Amino acid sequence: MIHHATATRRPNPAPAATPRLERGTTGPDVARLQKLLNQRGADLTPDGLFGPLTDAAVRRFQSSHGLNDDGIVGPKTWAALRGHAPKPPPGKPGPVSGPGPSNGHSAEWNKYADMIRKAGGTVNPGGKPTVLGIRAKGGGASTSYQDKFVVLRPNGDVVHIRGSTRPGQTRSSLSPDVNGDGVGDVAMLRPGNYDVVANGPHDGAPSFHVLTKGGSDRVAAWRDLNHDGFYSSSERRWSERHGVTAGAILFHTGFANPSSIGCQNIKPSDMGSFVRAVGGAGGNFNFTLVEV
Repeated sequence: MIHHATATRRPNPAPAATPRLERGTTGPDVARLQKLLNQRGADLTPDGLFGPLTDAAVRRFQSSHGLNDDGIVGPKTWAALRGHAPKPPPGKPGPVSGPGPSNGHSAEWNKYADMIRKAGGTVNPGGKPTVLGIRAKGGGASTSYQDKFVVLRPNGDVVHIRGSTRPGQTRSSLSPDVNGDGVGDVAMLRPGNYDVVANGPHDGAPSFHVLTKGGSDRVAAWRDLNHDGFYSSSERRWSERHGVTAGAILFHTGFANPSSIGCQNIKPSDMGSFVRAVGGAGGNFNFTLVEV
């Protein structure tokens, strides 16, 4: 008797899960997300860690597909990643990383917005202004306003402000002595993403208080441990290893030259423009600081 093989009928596989993922999540689902993003132009290591680069890639993908670019991967984002979501209707914002003003804003606005998202930040959350601080790498204490703040407003305005993201002093009795050498160690704010709230007058002009995204006054900082005006790689590593922070970091007007011990100084002639751009003396905004 000849037995004929018969094909075994297998049930259709269950649809892939759509777990909710966001920054800080880890595991194989994150690695799967990273691979899908890479298929759509991202350049991520599929390590299963949902960090700032993955967060920025998610937000860019969401923006380009007409989704809320909140960085949270839920059913709609999973569907779009798998190609099951409809194209965004006409008039929805396009990707900020594109070659031109695809979302109705200028190419300049989009360029800075992309820098913010690549650093893990958000642009105009809740309709608030967003400030991008641009610091040159390797810089230490500053005697001039050599850095730049760029204010992005929801209406597409781009306002350039001259300032300093670095301290103007190399030692201060008002700074803590974190390494026990008897001298106050001046702080420099570390690159990252922050919330900023109105703080009241400072030296005759409005000021604004820099907080962590969780609302804490203690923000991540590097300390100038040998008081030479530079923040070496070893000083940065030491500060990060010891969890060094700084408090009472403000945006405030400077003097003829920056003279802060950790605050973000605005050139006096630009202070009025800065205050108007962030919504007045009572304005709140989010702040992304990068080194380039």
